Amino acid sequence: TTHARMAFKVNSKNIAIENMTVTNRTPVGGSQAEAVMIESGASRFILNNATVASYQDTLLANVNSSQGYFYNSLIQGQFDYIWGGGNLFFTNCELRTLLGNNGATTGGNLTAARTDNGATGNWPGYNGLLVSNGFSFVSCQLTRLTNTITSTTLADANGSTNGNVAWINCSIDANYILPAAEVLNSQLLWEYGNSNLTDTATVTFGLGNFGDSAPPLTSGDPRLLAAQNPAVWLNGWVPQLAPNIVTQPANQSVAGGQAANFNVV
Repeated sequence: TTHARMAFKVNSKNIAIENMTVTNRTPVGGSQAEAVMIESGASRFILNNATVASYQDTLLANVNSSQGYFYNSLIQGQFDYIWGGGNLFFTNCELRTLLGNNGATTGGNLTAARTDNGATGNWPGYNGLLVSNGFSFVSCQLTRLTNTITSTTLADANGSTNGNVAWINCSIDANYILPAAEVLNSQLLWEYGNSNLTDTATVTFGLGNFGDSAPPLTSGDPRLLAAQNPAVWLNGWVPQLAPNIVTQPANQSVAGGQAANFNVV
């Protein structure tokens, strides 16, 4: 079942994976096989400077109480490889689509969101339901393993009605295409400020133009302000990371008695 087939199961609160690779080596086409599964109630999970890899269903966050923050990490897969009802925030991450079954180069889906919805929630959805915060990707890269891979959809019909996903200020490869009409007319898919991989041209899919429950995001929109703020999107949790030096200080030569200033990022 989805509760037993993963390589790494997050089964309690306040778990962090840092500087590590988690891979499910089930071969492509073998079966559904997550690398990481965040169980119900396993909140405040952090993935930092890590890699999570599988071919299908790479990352599963079970329901909205499955909560995680993903930073400076690589997540790669082929089909619905980030899915479930979880409350997740991704920033400065790479989402990489792999080759399909028998080396197939077409198809693939990034998300299949099954966001909780009902009498309570943050946003109006379809069928008069209120929708919780789902997946938000902020300043991430959407890439592919090789340039021969084509037609990866942003979201798949294996998500549920009111599945909530936002792509904010992301850099997106030309491989990624608009989801099918059944997805556009049932899920809440938001976009804002996205560009191509070289950040030289705007990338837009017209998301938020389908159905009366999801108008396009605009500057100052409460949905945009929530989706780009981890503390808001994660319902008040402020993720805390240990410092990582990403730029080392440069060498300097100065005369005796002069000051030398060294800076790190």
